[in-house]
Amino acid sequence: MVYPNTIANGGDPDGDKVQANFDYVLALVAGGAGIKTGSTMAQLKVAAAAAPTVAFLCIPSDLPALMIYTGVATAGQNADGFVTLASWETIS
Repeated sequence: MVYPNTIANGGDPDGDKVQANFDYVLALVAGGAGIKTGSTMAQLKVAAAAAPTVAFLCIPSDLPALMIYTGVATAGQNADGFVTLASWETIS
């Protein structure tokens, strides 16, 4: 995911830059793109391809997982831009 401000490991970042990065993540969750639901993983990949640099959170309707599209089309475990943040399965 591309944040508005790059902060190097071990750096002494400016508080305004750190706050801008937090605001960016908050906008993904609470405003901006929100959490995309009701779409299959295939549909979410189409949405990501339509705006490849726009990150978003999602819960695919065909996978038990909370995922993030990073805004980097080649990132993630499958090099498709998606990273699984949490997954669950129904146990009966």
